[in-house]
Amino acid sequence: MDRALAGAPFELTREIGAAQYVYLGGAKGLVAMAGGNLLLDPGLDASRAERIRKVLEYTLERLPKLYGVALPGPGAVVTAVSELPGFHGDTTSGRMMRLRLPANVETMPGTMLEHFVAHEVVHWWNSGVFGTDQQRPWLHEGHAEWMARLLLREQGLLGDAELRADIESNLNNCAAARGSKVAAAMKPGRQGDDVYACGMSLMLLGQAQRSEAWRQTAPLVQMAPLHRIERGLDVQAFVEWADAGSTQAAMARLLQDSQQAFDSGLLARLKALGMADGEDVKSSEQLPPGLRMKTAGGLMSALMSSDCDGAVGFWTLPKAFRLDAALKCSSLRVGSEVAALAGVPVLTDPIAAYAAVKSACQQGQTIKVGYMSGAETAMACPKTLPALPVTQLIRLRPDALQRLGLVS
Repeated sequence: MDRALAGAPFELTREIGAAQYVYLGGAKGLVAMAGGNLLLDPGLDASRAERIRKVLEYTLERLPKLYGVALPGPGAVVTAVSELPGFHGDTTSGRMMRLRLPANVETMPGTMLEHFVAHEVVHWWNSGVFGTDQQRPWLHEGHAEWMARLLLREQGLLGDAELRADIESNLNNCAAARGSKVAAAMKPGRQGDDVYACGMSLMLLGQAQRSEAWRQTAPLVQMAPLHRIERGLDVQAFVEWADAGSTQAAMARLLQDSQQAFDSGLLARLKALGMADGEDVKSSEQLPPGLRMKTAGGLMSALMSSDCDGAVGFWTLPKAFRLDAALKCSSLRVGSEVAALAGVPVLTDPIAAYAAVKSACQQGQTIKVGYMSGAETAMACPKTLPALPVTQLIRLRPDALQRLGLVS
């Protein structure tokens, strides 16, 4: 299944993944919990198994109290260790969850494993017990992203520095993905959006602009009224929640005004709330890690599409892009790991890589592609060079966490 879904678009993943899972195998590795059962892949190390168990138990105990409604039956969580980089989670309406984990633990640093598990558990409520507009995936993905962070924060697993960097990274990833597009005119679905970063950014923005009295409530308690049994969560319901107690209708303008550019509107609202300021981009060192990877990935995608007849397929590793071996390209060595473009380490310094690629093409030269191993290849310049996805960063102010009610 992992091989079949590698690089597949979301719609195909959803179709192949089906609505339910069936586990065939023995009971070895079965851990009974209050909220259900955890099945551990024999290849999963003891440390990660214990971390998964702890966050599952906490989250499955906390969410029924927050929402006043439990899962309709016991949950079942199946872990699967894969040689594929990265991780993937699926939940079903039948209360079953599959967590695909990478064999290489270095691809899930810090609290990423705990966040991944909490995110998927939240989906049991926001898309199972409650209804969410499936045509606007930023609503349920963003809710799961922000709730997962709040759950980790409540457990003392997410410190100030890590949370600040994480929020800033997501705000910038969202601004880069949507740019000056008007949110009210965006098509349904995931294409052309970063549903995780934008969803999370809008959730925390909605929380931040609630009245002062409301912000005295615990952040997790603030988020629970977003979902109600009698009404599914759609854009209008979110806007009403976010703008409650305000006469400015700021979220309505950001998401429903046909003239409002998203990136400038987002920054303007953050400034008005006293949470952030803008900063011009001059070097890669300014970019948060997530945006640095996204910027590098944008350049790699544009060049790969030109070289591979419109096809794009790669995994982002710490220092290189692993190209999909199934693709057919003119010059790129598929299956290999691209580390440098035009002589610049692309994941380390994407701003300089953009400049070097542009310079080579303006001089009528080919683009040199360096790999983690093996000789360089030479790529023809695309007809249109990609532009930098972001020229201005969002920088949180020192008291931003306090304004979110997230003081340590």
